[in-house]
Amino acid sequence: MSIVTVLNSRQAEEVALGQLTLWCEEFTAAAVRVLSETSTVSGNNTVTNTYPRYARITLKGRAFCEDVPMYHAMELDSMLRDGTVFDVSYRGMVMKNCRVQSYTVSDKGLNELAVSVVLAAEYLEEEEV
Repeated sequence: MSIVTVLNSRQAEEVALGQLTLWCEEFTAAAVRVLSETSTVSGNNTVTNTYPRYARITLKGRAFCEDVPMYHAMELDSMLRDGTVFDVSYRGMVMKNCRVQSYTVSDKGLNELAVSVVLAAEYLEEEEV
């Protein structure tokens, strides 16, 4: 009697962040709609204004060290401070008009850096084929 174990795994996805390449192993998208409420004379609440906030996209993965190991940190910091706007493609989806909201780059003494980037994306759409 033999037992076969099937392993399902996925390779890291290559994601371009401006001039940087991140090998993304984890992706999270979160969005919220803001509601402005006010009380009525009868004591009930009513919504007076509503609008969506930018979606928050978290990408976690690896970036490979180049001649300057912390190049990725410097480039992400420049994008954050300059308010650089760019689009990001990930597995058939495009995140439009993204800005770097925060980032973490960890050098653990290997040939790769651990990178986490939080983007604010104006909207998401299907990637054109």
